[in-house]
Amino acid sequence: MKVKKLWDLVLTIICDLNEYTSNVLSTFETIIVAGLSSSRKSIINGMVNAWNSSFGKAENLDYTANVEQSLRRLHPFVNLELPNWKELADETVSFRYPYSFTSLTIY
Repeated sequence: MKVKKLWDLVLTIICDLNEYTSNVLSTFETIIVAGLSSSRKSIINGMVNAWNSSFGKAENLDYTANVEQSLRRLHPFVNLELPNWKELADETVSFRYPYSFTSLTIY
């Protein structure tokens, strides 16, 4: 329960930022990647919601390699707002996860 409360605080901080630029994304990269790659569905869902209401509304983003990779893993399974996203020729690349996507909330 403490982890969830701490994570909720992190998401509040991200959502309360005044700007969502590539520099800010780079600063929060480690936390965003951790949230998108978590084994806890509540953390993933919270990060997806926070992403969509923050960086997902940016006009233009340069994605770091790690953030892009994490978003590409989830993109086929959840609704993600992705400013100036460059689709790959084959977005159906399979990735291995330590959990099942069937337990995720699909938007």
